[in-house]
Amino acid sequence: EGSGQDYLLVTSRPPAGAVTPGATFAYPVAVKAKGGGATVTLDAGPAGMAVSPAGVVTWAVPADAPAADHDVILSVRKPGGAEVFHTFTVRVAR
Repeated sequence: EGSGQDYLLVTSRPPAGAVTPGATFAYPVAVKAKGGGATVTLDAGPAGMAVSPAGVVTWAVPADAPAADHDVILSVRKPGGAEVFHTFTVRVAR
């Protein structure tokens, strides 16, 4: 903060391990941005996945979901145009 440099970064990691069909995946994305005001949007992910205005990624895993890996891409933006991508995989295990 004291360096005077502009910054935007994701400081959290998605939950480790697999989710089971019928469960809910939840991941609060933690972001540090000079000046604040960063937003998180979902660019790609499984059907039904969403990001709240507070930056919490949720997905109600369908009960009939097959065992598979689901790639997720989030865009993290701050006012003024700076942007970073946060990618991870959600594994569904039966």
